[in-house]
Amino acid sequence: MEMTKKNDYLQLLKFIACILITNSHCMYPETMFSIAGASSIFQIGGGWGNAIFFAVSGFLISGKRDSIGKWMKKRYIRILPITAVMGLIWYCLDGLNGNLITFLCTCFWFVSAMMIYYPFFYLFDRIDHGYEKGFAFWGIGYIAYYLARYEATFFVEEAAFAWFKIYAFFGVMLLGGAVKKNIDKVKKVSYMVLLVGVICSGIIWATEYAAIIFMGKGYMLQFMITISRMLFAYCILIFAVKLNDDKPMVLGKNNIINYIADSTLEIYLIQVIAKGIIQKNIVEPWNMFVFWGVALIGGVIVHRIYNVAIRKTVR
Repeated sequence: MEMTKKNDYLQLLKFIACILITNSHCMYPETMFSIAGASSIFQIGGGWGNAIFFAVSGFLISGKRDSIGKWMKKRYIRILPITAVMGLIWYCLDGLNGNLITFLCTCFWFVSAMMIYYPFFYLFDRIDHGYEKGFAFWGIGYIAYYLARYEATFFVEEAAFAWFKIYAFFGVMLLGGAVKKNIDKVKKVSYMVLLVGVICSGIIWATEYAAIIFMGKGYMLQFMITISRMLFAYCILIFAVKLNDDKPMVLGKNNIINYIADSTLEIYLIQVIAKGIIQKNIVEPWNMFVFWGVALIGGVIVHRIYNVAIRKTVR
């Protein structure tokens, strides 16, 4: 079903996702507990933010009637030029070595994931029962990949570029598309069921992480983290869809939520680039305040400039 009514709850979800992802990259004082590349217990939220973003992205791009050429052009023009420019600036200013293409693909895993996802997502969105088939293939692949990859270390959400993480989050993006495709059915799910789903996802996540962090156990059950992310994304996305029908929210054009939600990509690029530079040159605790300011304000400014630059090209 094609939706025409703008849903500002989705903008709110993108805003929340951006804040969570930024928080996971921030330089907080180190704590005694660390996992998945984080040196502080305060660096949390990245996985939840990724799940929200990919689910919302899948929802928003599902059902578009453009030809594959036009569809891919829109997607790639939105992410590739700005990523290449920002990455090249970082590569030159920081005196980094190695192959530039490899550098761009591995340092900006989020962008690499989207580039890989788009062709497969387009395929599953177009064919009959595409999302059912997509989930079947994805699920079989996940199980096989998980069993082949399994080891007694944390691997389902490794920091930076990691193939397993990229593969796992594609399932979340498919989920977002499936919600859009079956929107009339999912709207019938009650708020109470969705709330229970969100709570259960948090319990599953916390239990598995606690087992790994505090007891050094539970590595074989890391797939529960993927399940918790998918359950959370599914429920929170349907919440937004139902609320838009029952109690629409209207955000002003110049609302800060819109500014940040629309600038998620640029904010991500800047925070990845700026983190190391800020860490080297600014002492704690001021570095974390500077990081937040540079990431959010810089990202919004770069997005507005870039958006003007590509508007005619996309059209």
